[in-house]
Amino acid sequence: MLARKDGSLGPGLTESKACAPPDPTQRPPLPKMGDPSTMGCGGMMIGARALTAASVPVADLAAPLSRLLERLVVDKTGLTGKFDIKVEWTPDEAPPQPAPGALAPPPPDAAPSLFTAFHEQLGLKFEPQKGPVEILVVDRAEKPSDN
Repeated sequence: MLARKDGSLGPGLTESKACAPPDPTQRPPLPKMGDPSTMGCGGMMIGARALTAASVPVADLAAPLSRLLERLVVDKTGLTGKFDIKVEWTPDEAPPQPAPGALAPPPPDAAPSLFTAFHEQLGLKFEPQKGPVEILVVDRAEKPSDN
């Protein structure tokens, strides 16, 4: 959902101004890690700490976020059109401990939680709601025959 009462978006969610399909006669630019402008129209990268997308509908975030959060995510923003998106967060799980004698991992960055990051950087919020859920009912199970 939109997080701000005035409907304004965060700095990491901007309407895509121009995203043309790549010119097959030109060599594509070398990609810069996490830069939406080199990703190509409709491109999206999502990891444990960040999501970057170029010229995608906000509704396209629902499926990858559902997998990441292990919960159903439904787009209720009402936003239409295509957007460039860049958001970074700190994962909830603790980093693994180094083996004895190994170098310690770098200190965690100052990125906020996923929920805070979406609110601050994109102007979106997650709101838990109850709704219909698909279920599978198995009436009976039998051992296969010896054909």
